[in-house]
Amino acid sequence: MEGSRSPVRIPGLSTLIGLATFLLSILILKWGKPILMPVALAILLTFLLAPLVNRLRRFKINQPFAVIIAACFVFSALGGLVWTLGHEMTRLAIGLPEYKDNIRQKIEDLDLASRGSPLEKLRRILQELRGDIKSKNPGPSNETHTSEPTQKPVPVVVQNENPLENWAVPSALGPFIDVVGTAALVVVLVIFMLLHHLELRNRLIRLAGFERLPTMTRALDEAGARISRYLLMQTMINTSYGILVGVALYFIGLPYALLWAFMAGLLRFIPYVGAWLGAIFPIGLALASFPGWYTVLLVAGVFAVLELFNNMLVEPLLYGHSAGVSQVALLIAVAFWTWIWGPIGLALATPLTVCVVVLGKYVPAIGFLHLLMGDEPVLEERLIFYQRLLADDEVEVREIMTNRLRKQPFVEICDELLIPALISAKQDRLRNELSEKAHLKIIAQARRLITESPLPAMKSSGDPGIIGIPAADDSDELALLMLGRVLETNGIGLLVRRSDQLESPEVMSNTPIFCVMSLAPSSLRKPRAICRELRQRSPHGKIFIARFGTPFAEEQVSELLPEIDGLECTLKTVSRTLRPAPQSNKSVEGTHSDAIPAPVAAPLGTTQPASSKP
Repeated sequence: MEGSRSPVRIPGLSTLIGLATFLLSILILKWGKPILMPVALAILLTFLLAPLVNRLRRFKINQPFAVIIAACFVFSALGGLVWTLGHEMTRLAIGLPEYKDNIRQKIEDLDLASRGSPLEKLRRILQELRGDIKSKNPGPSNETHTSEPTQKPVPVVVQNENPLENWAVPSALGPFIDVVGTAALVVVLVIFMLLHHLELRNRLIRLAGFERLPTMTRALDEAGARISRYLLMQTMINTSYGILVGVALYFIGLPYALLWAFMAGLLRFIPYVGAWLGAIFPIGLALASFPGWYTVLLVAGVFAVLELFNNMLVEPLLYGHSAGVSQVALLIAVAFWTWIWGPIGLALATPLTVCVVVLGKYVPAIGFLHLLMGDEPVLEERLIFYQRLLADDEVEVREIMTNRLRKQPFVEICDELLIPALISAKQDRLRNELSEKAHLKIIAQARRLITESPLPAMKSSGDPGIIGIPAADDSDELALLMLGRVLETNGIGLLVRRSDQLESPEVMSNTPIFCVMSLAPSSLRKPRAICRELRQRSPHGKIFIARFGTPFAEEQVSELLPEIDGLECTLKTVSRTLRPAPQSNKSVEGTHSDAIPAPVAAPLGTTQPASSKP
């Protein structure tokens, strides 16, 4: 029928606007590269030079003079390094022909090593097939029309009649002029941004609105702190890395060690691949300039050892784990910014991504970016534990349990992981979001985790002393199993019995303590009925209720007052309540030495022990 069809869901207007804004932003970044890229590079250098300017201001130097001193120092150093780099590259280009013999020898060594290998056989087969194809399909004969002489075309030379056009700049200088112009624009922007950074900050705050002044202030401070710390630490690390590379290559005897040191330190600003890009050229030069393979392996070992030393020791020691961006998100951001802006985008990927993540943290409209790209945990471990139970991932579940057991007691793990997982599964089952089969599978997996957890066990007495009664289902029984394992470490035995198994008079007479277990969201009806029955059968016994999850309401607790001696809400407090009180050396007339002493009961609604009822 027409009326039974489900309506087609049309994306909302806000979704379409957001998608259009995203696509428009990409187009603006792509087409606005000549303007936006120098601005982004200038902002990056401004973040890098701002701490130096602030430090100069502390010596009572005016803002303009501090900016001029910092800019002259940094850009002069960069200019000197660029000039040195150009000089070294020129020497390298002149000296390359001297390495032809070594290159030829390396090729012969590789060809000799590949003889008889599967790759060599495959190459020969491909060559034979190529020859067969050419023999079956010959090209046009060159013998036809040989009698006709071949006429060579007459070259035509066009002379420029306008002498003024001879002064035009050759096209080969176009890219060089573009680079110089972009560099000059970046230098000017950096100087003016440092001079007027307070005014720029105030304009950004005004643009966001005064009602969002605290949010904008925190966003600017956090973005500036993260980027400045990242750039400063990376500059220190990469500079020391380049110095160590240069020293090592100098003592190895590799030519142009200063050039390779500068390249290694500069390329290491590129995430993940920069260090290995900087190693390609020295390794290639070692192949060309040294006979044999010893020096090549030595140069490769230098880069590998230094990179591992930086990644495993220096970087975590100086600025922690990262710049606040997840590793996967940073890789995607590197690919994106490289596609948008090329090599400069590759170098700017990390700072730009940090800005995007910080803005997503404080701007609700793009909050999903902080969620997807940040490195902060988005799920609590208890939710991850329950999710892996739902996925039937026993390997990760056991790994979480094992890691927790190394740090904290088993009873705390039960309160923080196992019991919340059982309560969540119970709630999902009642809402029909979890099938009965999946629910039983979770209970079975949790039971294996409880029984197989390595715990220091003490030998308990023959009489269990405590009877645990599940109020409703298998989840309550599993919680009693946890309680039993915790009490074992204190030498206390716990016997689990369902409410229909309490008919034995021996059980009722020999057991002075009863614990009724109830996990939320069970109602009060069953625990109350069990407690009333226990009170009728054992007037002098101690009856406690362990209620985990949503607590009972005050009026519900008042209904339980005549029947129970204590109400606890965590496994840790239940185990403390049921723990025997210290015994005095004096014997009490009328007591049995083998009987388990009465525990210290906690009053209703509290977890602190109080004197037990007579």
